Amino acid sequence: MPNTPAVELAAEPGSIALVDAMQVLKQAPDHASSGREALDQSGWLPATEDNRNASWVPGTVWLTGVVHNSSAQPLTRWIVVKPWRIRDVQLQTFQPESLGALDHQQAGSAWPVSGAAIRHVEPVFPVTVPPGASVRLLVRLQDVTVPTVEIHAWRPEAYTQALVSLLVHETVTFTVCLMVIGLLLWTRDPACALLAGWLATAKGFEATFQGQLLPYFWPAITGHLVPVFTVSGAACYALFTLSARALLDIGRTGLWAWLLGSLNVLALLAAGATLFSEQTLLPRMVVSMLGLAIVAVLPLAAWRTPLPARPGSRALQIAFFLCWCSLGLTIWTARHGRPVQFTGLTMLCILGVYSRMRAAAQASERRTTEHLAWHDPLTQLPNRPRGHRLLDEALRQASVRPEALHGGAGVGLLCLDLDRFKHVNDTHGHAVGDALLRTVAERLQHCLGSGNTACRLAGDEFMVVLPDVRSPEQVIRQCETVMAEFRRPFDIEGHQLFMSLSIGAAVFPDHALDAEILMRNADTALFESKRAGPGHFRVFHPDMNTRLMAYVSTRNALHVALERKEFELHYQPQIGLKDTDVVGVEALIRWRRPGQPLHQPGDFIAVAEESGLIVPIGTWVLHEACRQAAHWHRTGWHTVRMAVNVSPLQFQSGRLVKDVAAALEDSGLPPHCLELELTESVLMGKEDEAICTVRDLKNLGISLSIDDFGTGYSNLAYLQRFRFDRLKIDRSFILGLEQGTDAPAIVHAVLQMARHLNLRTTAEGIENASTAARLTAMGCDEAQGYHYARPLPAPALDRWREAFLQQATV
Repeated sequence: MPNTPAVELAAEPGSIALVDAMQVLKQAPDHASSGREALDQSGWLPATEDNRNASWVPGTVWLTGVVHNSSAQPLTRWIVVKPWRIRDVQLQTFQPESLGALDHQQAGSAWPVSGAAIRHVEPVFPVTVPPGASVRLLVRLQDVTVPTVEIHAWRPEAYTQALVSLLVHETVTFTVCLMVIGLLLWTRDPACALLAGWLATAKGFEATFQGQLLPYFWPAITGHLVPVFTVSGAACYALFTLSARALLDIGRTGLWAWLLGSLNVLALLAAGATLFSEQTLLPRMVVSMLGLAIVAVLPLAAWRTPLPARPGSRALQIAFFLCWCSLGLTIWTARHGRPVQFTGLTMLCILGVYSRMRAAAQASERRTTEHLAWHDPLTQLPNRPRGHRLLDEALRQASVRPEALHGGAGVGLLCLDLDRFKHVNDTHGHAVGDALLRTVAERLQHCLGSGNTACRLAGDEFMVVLPDVRSPEQVIRQCETVMAEFRRPFDIEGHQLFMSLSIGAAVFPDHALDAEILMRNADTALFESKRAGPGHFRVFHPDMNTRLMAYVSTRNALHVALERKEFELHYQPQIGLKDTDVVGVEALIRWRRPGQPLHQPGDFIAVAEESGLIVPIGTWVLHEACRQAAHWHRTGWHTVRMAVNVSPLQFQSGRLVKDVAAALEDSGLPPHCLELELTESVLMGKEDEAICTVRDLKNLGISLSIDDFGTGYSNLAYLQRFRFDRLKIDRSFILGLEQGTDAPAIVHAVLQMARHLNLRTTAEGIENASTAARLTAMGCDEAQGYHYARPLPAPALDRWREAFLQQATV
């Protein structure tokens, strides 16, 4: 019989730990004895933690000890056995010396009715000890595997209070877990959903492995505890692994992905086996060992995985390390059958991961939003709003510097525009255009130096703020530096591109005292530089405003000139040099602007072309010229040929052929009576499209002439590719015939070339009879100029023609 010291029950009013003063005996299931027989057997050992732990071994564990009541009153104590989930627990009481049986009680997870009847979950055995007497306790524990057991003697009131406190604590913890899970799911973030699942499975494992709240309110679950906590544990491993993969890329690819994935799949399969078999010991052992393997592999995978570049990754790594420690401790203690409160630590770690992850995501999103709000997404330069703010700040700082009192502190502003950037997009595509803009931004930043800021306003427009300018000459030098930098070619995706800039500059306080006016003046200077041609820069001057206002006034007036019928056509006759007959006229537009003298084309055509109004104006000219020519043709002038100038924009608009066909149809003019005059600039660029347009025009039956030949590129290939009927020699060469220059040789060569190409020739700018005679001798076909007549309105031209024909007859 085991010799154990008696434990005094009257000494402690709360609970007394009995197991340290007890002895233990382990038996195989097939050698289990009755209580009296067990006490008579040998092999009893002190009930240390190692001796009383029978995890992973099916069998029976006996524990015995003696309790004594030294008080003068009978004492009733509740003998409580932990953990409560042991399937079969029996308590027998004996007289200490004679071993006479006093009582025999049964409890455990296989006896839920008795537990529910007295409103507690743990095996509780009421034992009454008479005054001055002792009682031997013999506890029998039997299950598939018996974990480490704790036995306490409780005063009933104290145990009830402790049970209430435990249930309240578990309720609070359960509620907080649900709130955290709801918060994680509310974010709708996949990583947060994994964290929520991880916390749910961890709490499920704890509630079924050692908690009392769930069995207290749901006693029927006691028969399914082993499968539930086994599956919960395996799911907890898997969700922990997936969370580490989603947030820190641990085990995302390569060998570690296969290894961790395989371990988790095997653990889930083993856990699932407990749902379909009564023999749960082997699956539980497999799940536990696989959990330890996962905990061992995870730090190796983390060590071999580079830390992601996302914000907060280091803090996430630390939080996951704490979670890893919690998970490993849980698996280790569970293997030895000892309960551990780990949900709180896990929840704190998850909250740490979540809060750090959300804070990093919000900070990153805030930075991204702020960057997108103030920067251009293509070039990463400050955008227009940011540029305005930088300019305001620079002006504010410059105005308070001491040098401002002596005129030595200023701010420079450059407005830049890429010349002919649209041709790059049209020729090479928008991808090359975007790459070019990025390279332009890099060059600008490189050549500006520290302290100066380049901004992208829109499209191919940029702005540069120079916050510390000491003189206007410094701005000029900066413009020259930028121009020099852009003379180098751009190598973009295998294309070598040559680009130029137009720059307009203004300086504070010389040209303006506030940002808005300073920008407007820089834009005005940019407008002047673009009018000067590609690759120029201009510094603002007050006279520019006058020219700009005139330009704006002319442009605005042109918008309504067509509606008000302020345009009219004058006609300059073209004379056949051989028979001195009037063979045709050239239609020339005039603008009778109210309150002003009659405007010549040079006063407004450039503005019309820059503003795009030249297209509707050209259409009106075409219709009006055809109408007048048709009138002359009907009244007897059958040989009339109406020459109409076509602007490059009108030619490239894509509607010229339709406009010509409509003008001929509306007027009833025979097509051979209409001639369109094209300059070489009209044909440059998209030659294939130009060839198609010329072909369609020729198919209408009209004739074409090339105007101002010799002043442009004089590309002889144009004469071969395009089916021209006439070549018009520019007036600059005709005027040179009487000045002893090389003009006669040039005119003679042009005439010879035209003759061999079967092109008729017309000389412009005939000022006197000697020039006309000389051109006649050289073989020129036709002429026009002030020698014959100035451009005249249609009625005046009729009178002139009648007089000219009478004179020619005489």
